[in-house]
Amino acid sequence: MGKSQGKYRVYSEERLFLLREFKMSGMGKHSFCKLHGIKSTSILRYWKKKYKSKKDLLPL
Repeated sequence: MGKSQGKYRVYSEERLFLLREFKMSGMGKHSFCKLHGIKSTSILRYWKKKYKSKKDLLPL
């Protein structure tokens, strides 16, 4: 993980990892985001939409 202008950044591999974890966890979006320090469920939805085309990496 790196820092960009003092803000925390999550990179593609980490996003894919978190999306896989969410899929396998069976947790609700709010609970999962809170547990993993994701500020909003809309971020999780955005990642799902963004990586939907990478079905070989992330079976959603």
